[in-house]
Amino acid sequence: MMLPVLASANIEVIYTWSTMMPLSIEGIPDVQAVCDKHEFQCTFVLDPFQPVEWIDSELLPYVHTQELSDQLIEMGILNHFPGIAVLKDGVVMGNIHLGYLEPHMLEVIILRRLQ
Repeated sequence: MMLPVLASANIEVIYTWSTMMPLSIEGIPDVQAVCDKHEFQCTFVLDPFQPVEWIDSELLPYVHTQELSDQLIEMGILNHFPGIAVLKDGVVMGNIHLGYLEPHMLEVIILRRLQ
């Protein structure tokens, strides 16, 4: 059984994606749903090596080109798409998850990082 996450904590889920990896696109609404359910901040980061001009208009709301921290890059968040990092008060919790997750496992993986 998962332990509840304290609502007072500042939790952010960073999700990196690329149009070159179709399952990373498929996972966008699933990540948003988990973040909405738990009131986590959700940041979607497009593959920094992919031009924004390649993006279909319906995906533009998920195009954030923020710079990722050196720590996240060193941990491998750009090694494969999608990449998921969970931060609590700005600290990376656990390891980076790389690869698509079925919706029922996505929530488990995110919450496990917070235990």
